[in-house]
Amino acid sequence: PASGTGRLGGKVCVVTGAAGNPGGESVRHYLREGATVVLTGREPERNERARDAALAATGVHASRASTVRLDGADPASVTAAIAEVIARHGRL
Repeated sequence: PASGTGRLGGKVCVVTGAAGNPGGESVRHYLREGATVVLTGREPERNERARDAALAATGVHASRASTVRLDGADPASVTAAIAEVIARHGRL
């Protein structure tokens, strides 16, 4: 639902590799189920394009999807990304 209600309403989901095909499908599914979704990956520009595509496909408000750079092979990057998500949304 575009309103943020649904089975995942009120939840904040982080999707790693969100610019890829499986990640993008997960993002769209979570958005449709009402979640706020944070798209992550190593390339900020790809993350933004994936975010824009997911918003266009689902029709949800832009405030329900954001991006954070995260390189899963770098522990410091993971720690920083999760801290950024919590700072923005207050929870995961």
